[in-house]
Amino acid sequence: MPRLLILSSDLPEATRGGALMLHRLLEPAPNHWDLGLAYPNKIPEGWNKASFHLPEPYWFRRLRRTRYGHYFDSLDLNTGCSASWKKAQQITQTFRPDAILTVVYGSLWKVAQRLHEKTRIPLVSIYMDCWPDLAEILNPHWTPNKNLETSYAQLAAQSQITFGICPEMLDSLPTQSNGVVLRPPGTNRHPEDYSFEPKKKILQIAYTGLSDSIYADPCRKLIHTAGNSKNVHLHFFTSNLPEGTTLSSNVSSYPLMPAPELEQYLKDMDALIVTLPFSQKLRRLVQTSFSSKYADYLTRGKPIFIWGPSDAAIVRHAERHACATACCDPEVKIFLDTIQNQLSNSDALKTQLTKAKEQAALFTKNAVQSSFWNTLDKNFLDTTN
Repeated sequence: MPRLLILSSDLPEATRGGALMLHRLLEPAPNHWDLGLAYPNKIPEGWNKASFHLPEPYWFRRLRRTRYGHYFDSLDLNTGCSASWKKAQQITQTFRPDAILTVVYGSLWKVAQRLHEKTRIPLVSIYMDCWPDLAEILNPHWTPNKNLETSYAQLAAQSQITFGICPEMLDSLPTQSNGVVLRPPGTNRHPEDYSFEPKKKILQIAYTGLSDSIYADPCRKLIHTAGNSKNVHLHFFTSNLPEGTTLSSNVSSYPLMPAPELEQYLKDMDALIVTLPFSQKLRRLVQTSFSSKYADYLTRGKPIFIWGPSDAAIVRHAERHACATACCDPEVKIFLDTIQNQLSNSDALKTQLTKAKEQAALFTKNAVQSSFWNTLDKNFLDTTN
């Protein structure tokens, strides 16, 4: 039975981003695989397989508490020094994995890479975002490091399997035959039929997920402009709104909520939206990432509207498969006008929703999970039997 060690800053949890993706890929895992998880702080809720504590070194823990702690956070993102190297080696000696799985986010992928270089244990990597760009955004005290760019690309070449969230991500990496597209897994929901009844005077539009960080600027503009609109009511389902936003009577905000409760709210929505930053500084990030909310939206049977640059990966997907409407003008009013015009065109909507249903089948949890494990089986099952 092959053994897979998960060594990643993203842990398999039903939250968001890489953590949610791992959760949907690994739960449940096939019976013919033995899984082990290295965790830095606490075991994720619901994890019932082998687990190994990977603590911070004492020196790092002490220095992180000083006034220079943020510089050590930056150092960690460049080197992975927040994990005990001695303990990481002990984990591999105890569990004896046939492969190490890591998501290229945070710092533990650096530890996985170093273990591979030391032990030659094969790597399985998942690239969801352009990490060198994202690291600079998430850490205000970031010190740019060319070595991070080098090791980020090198990991893809070192991996026996390199999973990329979209074709554009794989195209940006030095992968040859080891590159495999791994779509963000949605739910196993079957899209409901959309109601083409005459629309209400005020359209109900929903946005779910992060609205801060790289999404803060477009979300802030949306809230401000929609607040002055008489035809649109915007619903934000998010953990925190962008700083400095004031809600008007036709913009509502809700905290993140369990999926069944969210389902009830979204049933009454006329459309779902995705926003992306237009900033040139973030261009590589949007060109190579694939929003998990877009994958989730495809399974909901609602019209989808994307506001972002024309070279963004999800914009290209939407236009290639005609399954969503993209507005690539940075003017927010044009985006809102696009939504209203498209929702009044029932013939175009019917065609689009049919295409979205076809794509939804490729993004279900079952479909993506099956692709993931089939790829691992082909690479490791025969060699370990």
